[in-house]
Amino acid sequence: MSALIEHLEKLGLSQIFLSDKMTKQLQQFDSINLSLYQHALNKYPEKDPNGLLMGLLTKVTLAAITQVETNVDSLIAMHNVFNQSLETEHATKFESNDLTQLELNATLWFLVMGYNQMEFSFCHEHATRIANLQANVEQKSNVQGIETLMKVYYLGQKSRPSWFARLFKK
Repeated sequence: MSALIEHLEKLGLSQIFLSDKMTKQLQQFDSINLSLYQHALNKYPEKDPNGLLMGLLTKVTLAAITQVETNVDSLIAMHNVFNQSLETEHATKFESNDLTQLELNATLWFLVMGYNQMEFSFCHEHATRIANLQANVEQKSNVQGIETLMKVYYLGQKSRPSWFARLFKK
């Protein structure tokens, strides 16, 4: 297991349900971002690794949002073609890698934001933005997307040791 995945595991990654597509994307995410993560750890050894991880995840999540926003019209058209051409059972098997990557990046980002106890309103605002983007492409309600991301945020908060436990760990 890489240092990046190991760090995410410590923050609660194993408690999150990841679809098969997201699990495959996680492996790709690790291979692409591991060297950048290790570089940051080596360059800034005095910095909190959780903060460095949040910086990395902020970068990749915002890039994924931009990627989906840039291609939103073609993603909607692709989704419509599948839904009109195939039965519902088969149409749901086709999903854009851009959307899967956004879902994974956002999930990891919200886990780390929860662990780092980022402000709720900031996280909720971003959960709404991401869920609206996904809902626009998939033509569904954004409620489930917001709930899923905020559950991961709370999971990250629960994974953080109490201030008392952190005091004795140092």
